[in-house]
Amino acid sequence: MARTRIRAGYVFGTLSASLTSSGTTMNGAALARLPAIDSTNEFCAISIHDPTAGTYEIVYVTAHTAAATSATIVRGREGTTGVAWASGDAWLHGPTYKELPSGIDVAREGNLGYDLDFDGYSTSLPSGWGWTNQGTSTFVQEHGAGTIYPQSAAGVDAGFRIIDRAIPVETTWEAVVKMTTTWVAGTSNVRAGIILRDSASGKLITFGPLKETLIENPKWTAPGTFSANFGSTAQGSFDRTLYLRIKKTASTTYDFSASNSGVSWLDVDAARDVSAFFTPDSLGLICSNPTAAKACATFHWFRVR
Repeated sequence: MARTRIRAGYVFGTLSASLTSSGTTMNGAALARLPAIDSTNEFCAISIHDPTAGTYEIVYVTAHTAAATSATIVRGREGTTGVAWASGDAWLHGPTYKELPSGIDVAREGNLGYDLDFDGYSTSLPSGWGWTNQGTSTFVQEHGAGTIYPQSAAGVDAGFRIIDRAIPVETTWEAVVKMTTTWVAGTSNVRAGIILRDSASGKLITFGPLKETLIENPKWTAPGTFSANFGSTAQGSFDRTLYLRIKKTASTTYDFSASNSGVSWLDVDAARDVSAFFTPDSLGLICSNPTAAKACATFHWFRVR
């Protein structure tokens, strides 16, 4: 289960004891001003910094007792790395970049007519989009997001439910989605993210998280019929809410990247020539729901440039 981020206004202080680059206990008198943090369900962010050296690190407090002057922390969050800190170094609890709109969250020029910001309420698909393998799946746009509620289907990789539309005609473009996937941990394979599909052959490439373990871009000879993986990376460094990007760099070549922030990207698979497998003519979003997984995928926005 994803933890809830706790905010306690603007709290700041200094370390009362040194902290190694991998230490997990933070000490400081001002920590007593933080609220209690449930070790199972909550966290709050703290930035430790040394203005003179120009160094900083974001840590997550994952356990804290009310009024306590120590806290359990997880190191090197939000793209930072663990640093050795001295007693007296400053820290503060305040907004970090993950709580602010990143540059990519603000729509920029170059809209190719694909943008979805899900700023209304509807149970119909957006104009120009259609279902592939819908079954009894539904789509709901509300509260600033669009959610696919897929029909469940027996089988490890069965139950692909897709909404898609014709691929851009431009030679180069990039499609980016901000999404959150919900599932019951430890159940069968659940996939969500972006797809490229060849409507004539039924072949497709999916790109996104596989359950809570991997981010990958496998190819499929049909929805749910696995062929092989192109690229794969452990998902441990990614959040449940993440950004996915497919970038067409040449007539048959694509890059597949993922990010927690929309600023720093990890290439899961780069310069992939797909011509030997298929010729995609549609682009879309997917969520699968194997039996008992109870999955859904919520898309905060989708943009093509």
